[in-house]
Amino acid sequence: MSKIDHIKPQKIEYRDYEKYKFNCLKAVCDNDEYTFSAAKQQMSKCIVDKLKHTSLESSKSLYPILSQMQSLIEVEDCFQLFEGTNVDKILTKWRLQDLIIRKNDFQFVEPIAAQRITLLRELSRQQPLLRTVYCEMVLNFVDYAKEECHIKVAENALIDIQKIPDLDRSIESELQLRIVQLRWLNGDKMIAHQLLRNISLSAEITPRLKAKSLMLQGIYMAETYSDRAPILNRFESSLQIYEQMPIEDRTKEDLDNLEDNYDIFATFADREYQQIMAHIKSDLFQKKLSNIKSCKEMANALQRQKQKTDDEKKAGVINERQISIDENEIKAAFRDKQLVLQIALKHYINNLVASDKNNIKIFRVMALFIENKDNKSVIETLQQMIPKMSSYKYIPMLPQLIPHISNNPNDFFGQQINRIIEQCSTDHPHHTLPLLLALVNANKDREYTNSKKLGANDRSATAVAIIKKLRKTHLRNIVDRMLKLSEALIELAYYVPVLTSTRKNQFEIPNRYKIHGIKRFEDVLVPTCSIPPSRTNTYNTIE
Repeated sequence: MSKIDHIKPQKIEYRDYEKYKFNCLKAVCDNDEYTFSAAKQQMSKCIVDKLKHTSLESSKSLYPILSQMQSLIEVEDCFQLFEGTNVDKILTKWRLQDLIIRKNDFQFVEPIAAQRITLLRELSRQQPLLRTVYCEMVLNFVDYAKEECHIKVAENALIDIQKIPDLDRSIESELQLRIVQLRWLNGDKMIAHQLLRNISLSAEITPRLKAKSLMLQGIYMAETYSDRAPILNRFESSLQIYEQMPIEDRTKEDLDNLEDNYDIFATFADREYQQIMAHIKSDLFQKKLSNIKSCKEMANALQRQKQKTDDEKKAGVINERQISIDENEIKAAFRDKQLVLQIALKHYINNLVASDKNNIKIFRVMALFIENKDNKSVIETLQQMIPKMSSYKYIPMLPQLIPHISNNPNDFFGQQINRIIEQCSTDHPHHTLPLLLALVNANKDREYTNSKKLGANDRSATAVAIIKKLRKTHLRNIVDRMLKLSEALIELAYYVPVLTSTRKNQFEIPNRYKIHGIKRFEDVLVPTCSIPPSRTNTYNTIE
């Protein structure tokens, strides 16, 4: 009896974690601080015990433990939520943490999200003002689960919201949109199409949600290879809604959706353009063009005949009708090609102007321009849209652009490329000037060899003209120094070394060589050194 107050400490094992977690969550819901503290302490011991038995050979073995630690921290946050303290602060912290946490595997993130949702559901019953926060958190988790291809998990999460009475109309519309997406992913495409059509035609939804539904309609119709015109109409209508929103009312999500819409619309139009071009280049289409020519010659021959039989008259009428049908089909093909080409170029560039998420698409834009450089409407688009784009986005493809510079005033495409190169030279001289100087010095080898072969004279002359123009600007010093450096390196490349030292592999370069004059060129990079393009066009850190 003298030891009645002595309790033998219970052995804690990491397998008991879920039991103590349940006790902890129940204590939070019951607002039982004593039980909460005791269960939380036992949870901590379980995590520590599990850490003791974890192999450190692989970092992935630590992920489950880190997930449990995060759950423990958030349980403490939830206890504060139930006490009504720091609500906004904690919710903001969770949103910021999601940006990091959700980069991990779904299996480690899902328990944390499920815990939040469960506790917020209980809290929203006590505090109805938090119902909207709870619904937004569930919808956000559904989007994440959908992206990670855990469709069943997303569907189960939506069931909780569907049970809530008197939902806000905007939340209900967002809920319907998620149901459509999950239906589509499950293969119920007809049902998804009908639900989405009902949402987009509803007069009660917000413009923001209408734009989302129209964009989703366009995507789904494109996946099922529907007619081109309705798809273009859906994408265009969605874009118009986003673009007509006042700038101050646009949220980050709106801007992201607008950028995605530009990219999806342009990609679809580009795909259609490629299909039309494949059709135009096909043997069937080319035969149709040649057949029209031969049919016209036949029709002219029949018309020149003064006396015709009934069969010849009938053949003439049929021939003219067939020519008209084929010509209309050919005109429609070229008209559609022009339409989708303009859409693809316009929205590729809009996307490049709006964000940096798809900068790689600059290669496709320039490929389309080069492929259609004799198309006047394309040149007009180039003149209107290109100045809107930041010059640093051209840097990755400068080696492909510079060969298209031209000194021909009638070459409108070449003149536009000249302007791009001049702008890049002004904003990013360290990336552009070496490529220009390579053309300027294209025939420099003739001074050191007996070769009579000439380089590309037109391009070299254009490069020289651009360099002369740049020397009249604030870039004069850097242009002169880079020109001296390139000439010195070319001269050094043709130097035949003579062994003059007693040590092996040591050579002396004569003093007459220009490389000795390359000193204190602080603003010129070593040729083997590369730097990332600056978005602000500043390179003050080069030394």
